[in-house]
Amino acid sequence: MTQHDPEPIPIVHYTVNRVANPGDEPLTWSDFHIVRNGLVHLCRRHGKTGPRGILRFTAEETRHRKTLADLGDDHFEPGDAKPLYLVATEQDGDNRYLSMSLTDRCGLTEDWLLEIMALLEEYPGWGVCVEGFRRGSLIIFADKIMVTGPRFKPCRTLAEVVKEGRQ
Repeated sequence: MTQHDPEPIPIVHYTVNRVANPGDEPLTWSDFHIVRNGLVHLCRRHGKTGPRGILRFTAEETRHRKTLADLGDDHFEPGDAKPLYLVATEQDGDNRYLSMSLTDRCGLTEDWLLEIMALLEEYPGWGVCVEGFRRGSLIIFADKIMVTGPRFKPCRTLAEVVKEGRQ
C-alpha cells in the first residue's frame, strides 16, 4: 500500500440479534435528533429521503420540552415522495443508533457509506443500522462496518459489501 492509499475499512461480521450501544449518559431526544438530522441531510444528497425530513427545534425548546411528544409533529419537515432512504424517527432508549432502510438497493454506494462514516466521526459512539437487503443487514460506525446474514458472509472489503448488498 502506498502512502496515498486509504486504509481499508474494517468489515466485522456479527451473529447476535442485537448489538447494544449505550452511551455513558442518558440520551436526550434532542441529541438523538441532532444526529438524525445530519443523517437525513446526508441521505438527501444521495436521493429522496423520508418518511419525515429534518426536525426543526431551538435550544430553548430543548431546555423546556422533556420529550419529543411535547414538541409536536409539526416541527418535522415533510419527507420526500417515494423515498430511497427511510430514516426512522424513533429513539431506542439510550442506544446510540439510528435505524434506516433502503427502498431500493441501488442506494447502497461506497460514497454513501463513506459519508455516513465521516458523519459519525462527529458523533463518537454512534452507529447507523441499515436494513432493506435480502438476508442481511449493516451497522455503520465511524471506524468500521458490521455485517450480518448470509448475504454479507463472503464480504471482506467495502467494495464487496456494496456489490453483495446491491444484489
